[in-house]
Amino acid sequence: MPAHSPRVAVVGAGLAGLVAAVTAMERGADVTVYERLDTPGGISAESAGWIWRYCDIETFRRCCPLGDVAVCTMIMEHFDADLVWLVEYSGVRVLASDSSRSTTVGVRLDMGATLAALAAEVGQRLHVRVEVVGARTTSGGGIALAVEERRAGHAAEVDPTWIEHDEIIFAGGGHAADTEWIARDAGVDEAISVTWTLRSDRGGNGVSQRVAASLGALESPATGECFARVMPVGATHLAPGDRARFGELLELADAELVDTDGDRITTGPDDWSGAQRAWKLARRGRGSLVLPSSVLCDDLHGMRVEDVLRAGARAGARVRDDGGERIRIDVCAGLTHSIDGLRVDAHARCLQADTRGTSAPLVAVCAAGCDVAGSGAGGYASGLAQALVLGRLAGSI
Repeated sequence: MPAHSPRVAVVGAGLAGLVAAVTAMERGADVTVYERLDTPGGISAESAGWIWRYCDIETFRRCCPLGDVAVCTMIMEHFDADLVWLVEYSGVRVLASDSSRSTTVGVRLDMGATLAALAAEVGQRLHVRVEVVGARTTSGGGIALAVEERRAGHAAEVDPTWIEHDEIIFAGGGHAADTEWIARDAGVDEAISVTWTLRSDRGGNGVSQRVAASLGALESPATGECFARVMPVGATHLAPGDRARFGELLELADAELVDTDGDRITTGPDDWSGAQRAWKLARRGRGSLVLPSSVLCDDLHGMRVEDVLRAGARAGARVRDDGGERIRIDVCAGLTHSIDGLRVDAHARCLQADTRGTSAPLVAVCAAGCDVAGSGAGGYASGLAQALVLGRLAGSI
């Protein structure tokens, strides 16, 4: 550890990055946060605010059979205390504490207010419209990052500036916005991938993961899997909260998803969220969401199903009566965040291959949030929980 306060760079200012930054500041670090967008928050800013864990590790592993075991364990061990810290630190009110799910424990927060409180604490240490595009180790034992200032979404036509730090935390949000990457790794051809939409234009573009890999950080085996929700075709101006609720329609017990050939898309009994059905749809193209009319008055996390559909129709979705007893909506897969990512140890330190072919921690390089190989692979887990827990761990190294 250097004699001076450690110079910590955080790449990305979503929930994971902001939590990591504040945590590092608590231990006296000299923190700089780089965010490529105009404002902080990332995809966390457009979430419904539910942050949760499974009731026990057995349920977690059953519902997310391909999830990284180390990350699943970290969430189970640290989530409760970290959630208390987040609520107390940000000063936000808990909006709800009962999701009506017997398998999960958590709360709903005003995520906008939570992120605003964290960003305010980071203050002028946060630099927006700046993207980290490269990294290299230095002769003094530090890590220099290549940063580019961006204008109107484009990199400035100047050479990047190299800035040296002692520790790096990658929290860039995965690579959901790099649909070519996802399609290639998932084995999906272009005719299918063009049917996809992004649930948020704030998703990660994969650059932070590639920079981490250039330092020797190991990535999980490429599967292309993304956390996906169904989205209405043609709804071009659906508000973030309505997007979140629309994606949750597949949680309804009687909801059916069919492809363009009329074949039902099914998964196992543990796909309670419909996330795996949505990912199957992503590999087939567009389809239809079919709901019985009897669910229109049902509550969907504080909003009636009928009102969710009306919001979709106002935004341009095609919602139609299918014979009086069913409602049919044309849908496509909405990509939220990638599942593949960087591998980390129990302290959120990135792993690297050593000379014996095994893995060892990469000194002074951590990762958090969606830049990490997801706990929800093969199922569905809380991305906000992963952001919170790994952000706290990464910031405390």
